[in-house]
Amino acid sequence: MVFCMWLLAFSSQLCEQLRRYNVVPALSDILQESVKEKVTRIILAAFRNLLEKSADRETRQEYALAMIQCKVLKQLENLDQQKYDDEDITEDIKFLLESLGESVQDLR
Repeated sequence: MVFCMWLLAFSSQLCEQLRRYNVVPALSDILQESVKEKVTRIILAAFRNLLEKSADRETRQEYALAMIQCKVLKQLENLDQQKYDDEDITEDIKFLLESLGESVQDLR
């Protein structure tokens, strides 16, 4: 499922459609329980795609808010403390921390 979500999130049109299915809570739960680095990598990449590939600003804000509500920001802070061999994970963590941090500021 995670791999499919990641692939679907490459399409801006499908990012719009995925809003209806509340994919963020499911991915967040899997991320929290995941012990495999490759699963973490794909979920982080899917989150990044949802924020980057969504053409509509409202959609991006909705995904960011869902990630904040699902405590993805806290998970990212924990993941940021770990050492990864895969540079993509580190880059995705930094991107997501920055993007969600900006969204939190916008909410205030």
